[in-house]
Amino acid sequence: DTSEAVSSALMLLPMQKILVGDTHQSINAWRGAVNAMEKFEVNQSLFLTESYRFGHGIASVANRILHQKGDKKQVIGVGGHSTKSGAPVIICRSNATVLDNAIKISKLGKKIFFVGGFSSYRFNKVVDVYHAGMGNPGRCSDVFIKTFCSLDEIEEYAKVSLDMELKQICTVVKKYGAS
Repeated sequence: DTSEAVSSALMLLPMQKILVGDTHQSINAWRGAVNAMEKFEVNQSLFLTESYRFGHGIASVANRILHQKGDKKQVIGVGGHSTKSGAPVIICRSNATVLDNAIKISKLGKKIFFVGGFSSYRFNKVVDVYHAGMGNPGRCSDVFIKTFCSLDEIEEYAKVSLDMELKQICTVVKKYGAS
């Protein structure tokens, strides 16, 4: 899961290489990474199918997903048994999605907790996009966001530059406005 440029440069180095990865995970695809392991011939493939990070319950769910994807290998959870606390957990890729989910949940009257605290999520960029999008760029702390005069301009920039985080922020700002 790396960029074409990095994988090409690494493969040119005159030394033994060991590639480690998971074809079912692509956490960096949003920034142009590809499955570099598919591009190279290898002498030997080994599979890590046991994990101490989870128990049997998680392994069972993972195996159902892997089976649906056509994978015949089974993972084995050798870690502790997970317990169900009853508290739902939402994991998000971007702060904009964190904020979107937090607003939805708070509107339902539910309590929310931010791992690391609310201030650790840098929602100030969302606030800046809101201010610039409403024609008040002078209220922005982000020097770059301050250069835009409308939400349409910010969205166009996000589209052209392939800035997915900024695009998601624009979506959240459009969805909730000042609410």
